[in-house]
Amino acid sequence: MWACGITHHPLVYFENHASSQLNPSFIDSYITSEQAAGRYSRGYAPNELEQIIGPFISSPLGLVPKPHSSKFRLIQD
Repeated sequence: MWACGITHHPLVYFENHASSQLNPSFIDSYITSEQAAGRYSRGYAPNELEQIIGPFISSPLGLVPKPHSSKFRLIQD
């Protein structure tokens, strides 16, 4: 049986994966390019975002090296 109504939960923060430290500037550039393309919104303070959309969970970021390359792929899980 599903409970009805919304229960307020405390904010929970997840640290990014350790792999995010392999190339932090890649992550910054990736986010900037996604924002410029309109695929990512601007950054929000947690309390501000919760006021807009309600309780939420954010996903940690990490990097995976691409095979046979010095490039990375961003993962968000």
